[in-house]
Amino acid sequence: MINNKNYNSGTHDINGCKIVVSNTNVNTYATVNFKAEESVIINYDFDAVPGSKVNISIGTILPVHHNGCLKML
Repeated sequence: MINNKNYNSGTHDINGCKIVVSNTNVNTYATVNFKAEESVIINYDFDAVPGSKVNISIGTILPVHHNGCLKML
């Protein structure tokens, strides 16, 4: 769970099985890459301003089960 975060600059990679995002800001010159095996849920109070980048990818090409969640290869 990503909660109450401010991404101000640079590139930030968030990886997980299920990602839940709330109360988060992506500011100018910041890139946030959400990569989940199952889902990405964007809840209330998410803000990405002009000049920022948000990428969301879900799934995998080759699934391998590990601890009840798919892992990316």
